[in-house]
Amino acid sequence: MLNKPVVRILCLLGVSAWSVSGFTMSLEQAWKAAQQYNPSYQKAQIGVEVSQNALTANRSALLPSLDASAGSNWSDSRSGSTNSYNVNLSQTIWDSSLWANLDQSQAQQVIAQLQLTQAYNQLAQELIHAYLEMARAQSDVALAQSKLDEGKKLLAMTEQRYKAGRVKSIDVEDMRANHLSEKMALLTAQTDLEKKRSSLQALTNQNPVRVAQVVMNIVAEPPMLVESQQDWLNLAKNTSPELLAAIQKVSAKQHAKEAAKGGYFPKVTGTVGYSDDDRFSNGDTTAGISVSIPIDINGSIRAKVDSAALDVRNAEQEVRETEIGLREKVQQQFVQIKHSGQLVRSACELSEYRQNVLQGKQSLYQAGRVQASELIDAHNNVFTARNGLQHNLYQYWSERVNLLQSAGKLDDDAISRISGALSL
Repeated sequence: MLNKPVVRILCLLGVSAWSVSGFTMSLEQAWKAAQQYNPSYQKAQIGVEVSQNALTANRSALLPSLDASAGSNWSDSRSGSTNSYNVNLSQTIWDSSLWANLDQSQAQQVIAQLQLTQAYNQLAQELIHAYLEMARAQSDVALAQSKLDEGKKLLAMTEQRYKAGRVKSIDVEDMRANHLSEKMALLTAQTDLEKKRSSLQALTNQNPVRVAQVVMNIVAEPPMLVESQQDWLNLAKNTSPELLAAIQKVSAKQHAKEAAKGGYFPKVTGTVGYSDDDRFSNGDTTAGISVSIPIDINGSIRAKVDSAALDVRNAEQEVRETEIGLREKVQQQFVQIKHSGQLVRSACELSEYRQNVLQGKQSLYQAGRVQASELIDAHNNVFTARNGLQHNLYQYWSERVNLLQSAGKLDDDAISRISGALSL
């Protein structure tokens, strides 16, 4: 819980928010625009359709096939011309590789769905980071403008005291130099804002003048989806699309291995046909069954099976690698969030202390008991502390976004909750 002086500092930062007229884009608007515009996300959606088509094709291979043909032959003999037609129906009675291919395509479809979810989470993470970066740069401009305005007041006060003969000319020059550096800092902040605006535009194809900023006057940390580190680890293990896709790839490789083994087994096909022509009154009906027995004398089937087995082992190691990396990432992100929360609280207190010091220095300066350089330092320290508070707060929210993305929970509900921490 933040104390009242800290809340006052946060409110001061909130009041200094940069406001200009023009297109203001909320986080939800940016998210909708990014989904419609981002090519990587569109490719993932197409990938789902491709996997569905592959599944349909493999399922069709197990169904009967029908073909028909017709022909006309001409001869200069008395028989003249002959018209004929043929109809053939064939059905695979047994082919284990076709069933394995069907199982593999079903696994591939699940993988495509998980990859779409992964692309969804990745895009949401990139979009929120770009949005928060622009909001932070926007806050930096507001803070730099506020510092410039306060510095202008200090310069005016110093010039008046100089005219009254109460300070030296060097104090005025010192104050003017500091005021010039504040103008340069404002220009730097404005340049950085334009860069961050371009980054957001690259994701959304929108060029907002302003975005929502993190609410500064918070009194407690917003609740997390789950609280303990172990709960986050369990959640990530169960819902991370990256890990689930890696597990599903093992299943797909196992089916591919079974399809390769199918090369050892016989293939049985049944056919039914009917043909007729205009020379005879009765058509001809045929039926048959064919059996194909492979003999692997050159070892090609064995090589395919061995290669597929290695693919399975490789996929299993990718699951281990993904799980280890995910565990490490979640642990680090959870700790970083806790530390960032502590940094925000410390930065709040530091801002309050710096503000009190500045007020004291101003009183002493007016009484002629401190030099202008000491007042300048106190003035700069106040805004350095406020800037640190802003950056720590935005970093805190960025790390919460990273943890949600790792757990595969950066969905519309999460974006809505994050948007609740922003204010237009």
